[in-house]
Amino acid sequence: MTATVILTMPAALRKTLSKMIALLGSPEHGDVVNAASAIDRTLRAEGLDLNAFAEFIACGQQLETSDLTRILTAELRGRVREVLAGAWALSESERKFVREYEQRLDRDLKTTCWDDFVQLEMLCRHVRR
Repeated sequence: MTATVILTMPAALRKTLSKMIALLGSPEHGDVVNAASAIDRTLRAEGLDLNAFAEFIACGQQLETSDLTRILTAELRGRVREVLAGAWALSESERKFVREYEQRLDRDLKTTCWDDFVQLEMLCRHVRR
Protein backbone atom coordinates (compact mmCIF):
# COMPACT_ATOMS: atom_id res chain seq x y z
CA MET A 1 0.00 0.00 0.00
CA THR A 2 1.27 3.48 -0.83
CA ALA A 3 1.51 6.40 1.59
CA THR A 4 0.55 8.86 -1.15
CA VAL A 5 -2.81 10.53 -0.66
CA ILE A 6 -4.38 12.25 -3.65
CA LEU A 7 -6.55 15.18 -2.57
CA THR A 8 -6.97 16.71 -6.00
CA MET A 9 -6.22 15.63 -9.51
CA PRO A 10 -5.64 17.90 -12.51
CA ALA A 11 -8.49 17.91 -15.02
CA ALA A 12 -6.24 16.74 -17.86
CA LEU A 13 -5.13 13.70 -15.87
CA ARG A 14 -8.72 12.87 -14.89
CA LYS A 15 -9.78 13.10 -18.54
CA THR A 16 -6.93 10.88 -19.70
CA LEU A 17 -7.60 8.28 -17.02
CA SER A 18 -11.36 8.28 -17.67
CA LYS A 19 -10.75 7.40 -21.33
CA MET A 20 -8.44 4.58 -20.31
CA ILE A 21 -10.88 3.27 -17.72
CA ALA A 22 -13.62 3.17 -20.36
CA LEU A 23 -11.40 0.84 -22.40
CA LEU A 24 -11.39 -1.64 -19.51
CA GLY A 25 -14.94 -2.55 -20.58
CA SER A 26 -13.84 -3.60 -24.05
CA PRO A 27 -14.84 -7.11 -25.16
CA GLU A 28 -11.31 -7.52 -26.56
CA HIS A 29 -8.89 -8.98 -24.00
CA GLY A 30 -5.93 -7.17 -25.60
CA ASP A 31 -7.66 -3.77 -25.23
CA VAL A 32 -8.30 -4.44 -21.54
CA VAL A 33 -4.69 -5.45 -20.86
CA ASN A 34 -3.35 -2.45 -22.80
CA ALA A 35 -5.70 -0.06 -20.98
CA ALA A 36 -4.64 -1.41 -17.58
CA SER A 37 -0.97 -1.03 -18.52
CA ALA A 38 -1.59 2.50 -19.81
CA ILE A 39 -3.35 3.49 -16.57
CA ASP A 40 -0.43 2.13 -14.54
CA ARG A 41 2.16 3.96 -16.72
CA THR A 42 0.21 7.22 -16.55
CA LEU A 43 -0.08 7.09 -12.77
CA ARG A 44 3.59 6.19 -12.33
CA ALA A 45 4.55 9.15 -14.56
CA GLU A 46 2.68 11.34 -12.02
CA GLY A 47 4.48 9.68 -9.09
CA LEU A 48 1.39 7.67 -8.13
CA ASP A 49 0.25 4.07 -8.27
CA LEU A 50 -2.98 2.11 -8.50
CA ASN A 51 -3.40 1.98 -4.72
CA ALA A 52 -3.32 5.79 -4.47
CA PHE A 53 -5.74 6.05 -7.39
CA ALA A 54 -8.13 3.54 -5.79
CA GLU A 55 -8.04 5.54 -2.54
CA PHE A 56 -8.79 8.72 -4.48
CA ILE A 57 -11.82 7.07 -6.09
CA ALA A 58 -13.01 5.71 -2.74
CA CYS A 59 -12.76 9.12 -1.05
CA GLY A 60 -14.07 11.16 -3.95
CA GLN A 61 -12.44 14.35 -5.11
CA GLN A 62 -11.68 16.58 -2.18
CA LEU A 63 -10.28 20.07 -2.04
CA GLU A 64 -7.16 20.85 -0.07
CA THR A 65 -7.69 22.91 3.08
CA SER A 66 -5.92 25.90 1.52
CA ASP A 67 -8.35 25.79 -1.44
CA LEU A 68 -11.34 25.64 0.88
CA THR A 69 -9.99 28.54 2.93
CA ARG A 70 -9.43 30.62 -0.21
CA ILE A 71 -12.94 29.92 -1.52
CA LEU A 72 -14.61 30.61 1.83
CA THR A 73 -12.63 33.82 2.38
CA ALA A 74 -13.58 35.08 -1.09
CA GLU A 75 -17.25 34.34 -0.40
CA LEU A 76 -17.13 36.11 2.96
CA ARG A 77 -15.39 39.13 1.43
CA GLY A 78 -18.20 39.31 -1.14
CA ARG A 79 -20.74 39.34 1.68
CA VAL A 80 -18.82 42.09 3.49
CA ARG A 81 -18.74 44.21 0.31
CA GLU A 82 -22.47 43.66 -0.18
CA VAL A 83 -23.26 44.72 3.38
CA LEU A 84 -20.97 47.76 3.20
CA ALA A 85 -22.59 48.81 -0.08
CA GLY A 86 -25.87 49.04 1.80
CA ALA A 87 -24.32 50.56 4.92
CA TRP A 88 -26.85 53.40 4.92
CA ALA A 89 -29.40 50.84 6.19
CA LEU A 90 -27.21 49.83 9.14
CA SER A 91 -26.76 51.29 12.58
CA GLU A 92 -23.34 52.60 13.60
CA SER A 93 -22.69 49.48 15.71
CA GLU A 94 -23.61 47.21 12.77
CA ARG A 95 -21.24 49.11 10.45
CA LYS A 96 -18.51 48.82 13.08
CA PHE A 97 -19.10 45.06 13.37
CA VAL A 98 -18.79 44.62 9.57
CA ARG A 99 -15.57 46.67 9.41
CA GLU A 100 -14.06 44.64 12.27
CA TYR A 101 -15.15 41.41 10.60
CA GLU A 102 -13.41 42.51 7.41
CA GLN A 103 -10.22 43.23 9.37
CA ARG A 104 -10.35 39.77 10.96
CA LEU A 105 -10.68 38.24 7.48
CA ASP A 106 -7.57 40.17 6.45
CA ARG A 107 -5.66 38.71 9.40
CA ASP A 108 -6.84 35.13 9.34
CA LEU A 109 -10.04 33.24 8.64
CA LYS A 110 -9.58 31.31 11.90
CA THR A 111 -10.27 34.47 13.91
CA THR A 112 -13.85 34.50 12.66
CA CYS A 113 -16.51 32.34 14.23
CA TRP A 114 -19.86 30.89 13.25
CA ASP A 115 -21.83 33.45 15.30
CA ASP A 116 -20.08 36.28 13.45
CA PHE A 117 -20.89 34.68 10.11
CA VAL A 118 -24.55 34.34 11.10
CA GLN A 119 -24.67 38.00 12.12
CA LEU A 120 -23.01 39.03 8.85
CA GLU A 121 -25.54 36.97 6.90
CA MET A 122 -28.43 38.62 8.76
CA LEU A 123 -27.02 42.06 7.96
CA CYS A 124 -26.60 41.02 4.34
CA ARG A 125 -30.26 40.07 4.16
CA HIS A 126 -31.19 43.33 5.89
CA VAL A 127 -29.43 45.53 3.32
CA ARG A 128 -30.92 43.52 0.43
CA ARG A 129 -34.43 44.67 1.37
